[in-house]
Amino acid sequence: MKLKKLLNKFSAVALSAVLVSSAAVPAFAVGVMPKGYIVDSVKDSSVAYQTENADMLYYIYRQILDYQTKIDISEYRIPYDQDNFQAIYDALSGIFPELFYFDTTVFDSPTYFYSADFYMKELVMNYNKSQSEIKAMLDAFHEKADYYLSLVDDSMDEFTKALVLHDALVLNARYQIKSEGSETIDSTTYTFMVEGWGRCENYAECYAYLLAHVGIESEIVNSDSMNHEWMKIHLDGSDYYYNVDVTWDDPLFGGKDRPNKVAHTYFLLSDEAFQNHSKRNHYGYISNFESDAAYDGQENLHTIDHPFFFVDGKLYTLYRSGLEGRIATYDYEYDELTDVYTVTDKWYSASGGYWSSNYSDIGMYQGLLYFNRENSVDIFDPATGKTETYISNALSDGRKLYGMFIRDNVIYGLAANSPNDDAEQVELGFCKEVEPQYSQGDVNLDGVLDISDATMIQSFLAELTALNQKQLALADFNNDGDININDATDIQFAISR
Repeated sequence: MKLKKLLNKFSAVALSAVLVSSAAVPAFAVGVMPKGYIVDSVKDSSVAYQTENADMLYYIYRQILDYQTKIDISEYRIPYDQDNFQAIYDALSGIFPELFYFDTTVFDSPTYFYSADFYMKELVMNYNKSQSEIKAMLDAFHEKADYYLSLVDDSMDEFTKALVLHDALVLNARYQIKSEGSETIDSTTYTFMVEGWGRCENYAECYAYLLAHVGIESEIVNSDSMNHEWMKIHLDGSDYYYNVDVTWDDPLFGGKDRPNKVAHTYFLLSDEAFQNHSKRNHYGYISNFESDAAYDGQENLHTIDHPFFFVDGKLYTLYRSGLEGRIATYDYEYDELTDVYTVTDKWYSASGGYWSSNYSDIGMYQGLLYFNRENSVDIFDPATGKTETYISNALSDGRKLYGMFIRDNVIYGLAANSPNDDAEQVELGFCKEVEPQYSQGDVNLDGVLDISDATMIQSFLAELTALNQKQLALADFNNDGDININDATDIQFAISR
């Protein structure tokens, strides 16, 4: 699922206001970010403010993406007031995570000019980087977002989309505060999305951004007393929202990130469960939306600390049962796990005994599930139910694999002498490249049967386009042993039904 990159993309660093009288509100146009999909309760701007000024805020957002240095807002008749001025920028930075270069501190003493009736006329944009620099950064931001969105598809329901995106963010990023000398480096949605590090607000805002692009509404929630931020999300037409704390679901052990683990402890919980949790409570926050306890009792979901992957219509994960690691499918409606493969290997100590746990982890690439044994990485194929050893003798120095994970298409092992030692991330190799399966008629090999395939056949018949052997086999859409105009016509008929 690709983001609709319809506009040039930009983020502002400083703005100022000019005042004048004006007239009616113009028509609203849809842009890149879905309108109204993110509610920001963190800033001073309330839901009411965002609702009442949604058209103006979205208009400004589109103008920023189009690199405008002066944005005329006179038609919105916004009275000049320091609170109104600040609310605009707070709302923009809160509900449009794509604008990650806002620095609202520069608006404490805005530049403005008086007019007879004190209405804002223009927002004057100042940029601290060239257009080419910002465009490159935003291209990188959207490229990474496209990667995350490629993990979901229209066959998934909203629960599955929310779960898969939650787990992908935890696997690919980490909670981190960086500094240069005595100065703390500010994290942004850019550092989190592209560089893979940030703080709680970056987890929440990037998750909200991705959810918006798959049609899921969310509210970003803040607790000043906790100095913490998370979100509520709205699923499948329910009247309620569910709390999700992606930051606290990113496991830490001994102060270090665990790149092979994803917790679901704080995934889709009610306010009551969040405020009275057996591990850590959330408190001191106000939410605009009522919660629901529909998922509070899902014990399997909330205790699994491995990621979920969606393959051929099913959710797969790995969980531990005693000395065994079990690959299983998961049915969230009944909170049921169904085992499909069991890892019975033991992890032996230097003294000849074995540790009282299983240390297998799970990863996925191109529909194949990877898991580690003591010193190998195996593949489980959900389509056939068969396993194969993919990397044998993964470590040659006597250490064992106490977990693994996949990032991009690279397999990393967690190598250590014992589960009590710090593990080293060791690159073990690339994942297996699976030959894509194309449907008959998909001549251009883009995974979609559409008019472009019929056009390519016509171009081939006119000797304007060459086809390779795979394309020739797919071009015979009606399977009559010949490639002719009937194949192009039949494709057009098939896609019109």
